Amino acid sequence: MKSSFRDRIVPASALLAPLVVALALAPFRAHLSSANLALVLVLVVVVVVALALALALALVVVVVAVAALGSRVAGVLAALSAAAWFARGAAAI
Repeated sequence: MKSSFRDRIVPASALLAPLVVALALAPFRAHLSSANLALVLVLVVVVVVALALALALALVVVVVAVAALGSRVAGVLAALSAAAWFARGAAAI
């Protein structure tokens, strides 16, 4: 079975992003407490999650607008399309 680009990049990003942030914060260790450095790492995770939620909310607004202005079929098609594009867009984040 062939693995997709997303299946390789997302787990690698999940492992490497905190490492990159930790390395970027290394010069500040003498000036900041460990608690503050940990909060910065948490902030990075929160920002990534917030981006994914913003994408999801934007897609929900579009689906509701299509369903409200169109028919049930249009709403279902918009929901299916949004689900497919969300999976693709969330992987890019």
